[in-house]
Amino acid sequence: MTDEHESEPQVAAETWLQRARSESDELARARTRRPDAAAEGGLGSESDRIAAMVRARLFPSLAKPVRIGRYTVLDRLGQGGMGVVYSAYDPELDRKVAIKILRGERGDVRGNARLVREAKAMARVAHPNVIAVIEVGEHEGHTFVVMEYLRGKSLDEWITGARSWREIVAVYAQAGRGLAAAHQAGVVHRDFKPHNAMIIEGGVDDGRVKVLDFGLARAREELTQGAEPLARGAGVDASLTRTGAIMGTPLYMAPEQYLGLEADARSDQYSFGVSLHEALYGQLPYTAGELAELRELVLAGQYAAPERGADVPPWVLRVLRRALSREPEARYPSMHALCEALERDPTARRRRVAVTASLVAAACVGSWAIARAGVDASRPCAGPEFTLEDVWSAGPRARMHESFARPGRASALETLARVEARLDVYATGWREQRREACEQHRAGLQSDELLDLRMRCLDLRRASFTALVDVFAAADDAVISRAAEASYGLPELSRCADAAALRSAVPLPEDGARARGVQAARRALEGARVLTSAGRYRDALAGVDEVYARAGALEYPPLRAEAALARGLGSRPSLGYPGDKYEMGLAAIEEIEVI
Repeated sequence: MTDEHESEPQVAAETWLQRARSESDELARARTRRPDAAAEGGLGSESDRIAAMVRARLFPSLAKPVRIGRYTVLDRLGQGGMGVVYSAYDPELDRKVAIKILRGERGDVRGNARLVREAKAMARVAHPNVIAVIEVGEHEGHTFVVMEYLRGKSLDEWITGARSWREIVAVYAQAGRGLAAAHQAGVVHRDFKPHNAMIIEGGVDDGRVKVLDFGLARAREELTQGAEPLARGAGVDASLTRTGAIMGTPLYMAPEQYLGLEADARSDQYSFGVSLHEALYGQLPYTAGELAELRELVLAGQYAAPERGADVPPWVLRVLRRALSREPEARYPSMHALCEALERDPTARRRRVAVTASLVAAACVGSWAIARAGVDASRPCAGPEFTLEDVWSAGPRARMHESFARPGRASALETLARVEARLDVYATGWREQRREACEQHRAGLQSDELLDLRMRCLDLRRASFTALVDVFAAADDAVISRAAEASYGLPELSRCADAAALRSAVPLPEDGARARGVQAARRALEGARVLTSAGRYRDALAGVDEVYARAGALEYPPLRAEAALARGLGSRPSLGYPGDKYEMGLAAIEEIEVI
């Protein structure tokens, strides 16, 4: 907490009078806002505390000190979505502290109990990168939290100076360690952003980063129940944090928070990723002018290519892209794992083994240079294979428009606009991924093996996209009713840039013909999955049955497992199929011994 109103020993009379009048005006405004303040009594309301501080300054010899528990209130530091913060003096330990009066409601026993539990959980987190909570208590019907008093700059202020990418990563890694410690104690931040972390200036903690406002964003259990979406059409506002609906700041919120789902440690990881991306590249991962547009981009997992930060190595962006995965399961398993990835600089390792590597490289430089040069010459990062023009151009769009706009489907036009926008975003993301994979290969930043893995992944994404466009071109009422859900169900593109995930899969057969057969079968499964999402269950199951029938001949167990799973899920009794076929499909998965 930064004290912006340090009391001077002596103040000029005019300055003193001006300040007193200002605070008197503030008192009047507070009373206007809270006409019942006098009836409430005590120092439980904000207007009462302002009044007491004004009296103390106007008549210091007559006024009693303003106290919250054993602490003497010194000044009002600021106000946020969750309460008011004061600086105060602790007479027992002879030190300055910060006190936050949490915003609760009188008589709300359940809500106030939640506040106390959250604050007490925070008090159990003892970590150098987390603000220390000293005491939690109640004062005249309001919960207060006493914290260590900090002097420094928030990270959004700190980043305005000239900073190298290494310095930025190191500073944010400290904040990440603080988040990780809180998660280990069972505390979730729910609203991490640059303004909620401070780099300390002066004292023994000089240069240390501490995360603030942990775990206090969820004041009542109802906050994550019955959540309403933020208003469409509202301008993007970085300061918007709401209780009673969706918790978080829109610019930094994870997709699941936009959907009103429970925020957990993985949501903090996402918010951390957005914050670090902004610090490194000077821009957010998404480019949007309106909240509705931002929401669509976040839910689609559609990133904007950084326009700045050319000195930031590609591996850092890859780490961030994983942290920013649309699906929580695709992110790092923990904040600890994310921090380790940020601190594991592969370029440093390469420098340490440079001498040995140079000896090996000298032996094979000729063949490698020839091979790479051949790839560069024959596969420029442009051309038809880098677009989706054959799938998503004027012709397919026109067929989709005709299908949705048939007589009697007036309500379908709104769905059409939303679906078309979603497909535009996905197509742009696919093209960017395709071009990025090629350019990184040409620059020598990835191997032939990784290029092939990425291309196969993007090939399957293309198959899903193509199948969905084809379904929409001949949509009936049932398909239109599920069109938006189906378009947002397209598989995530970011996984195609996740080298670790791609390499973790079982390699394709060495035989080229079998490998091509497996890839073709997987494309068919992608098409069937799209048909299922669009409500075309029988067509989907027919396609899956065909893949399952020929999977054995390809002698690639993972394909048979994938087909068996799709077959079982596609023949669920809830979709109108007999239970025995469902059980038979699920039992087939258990027969696969090698996955």
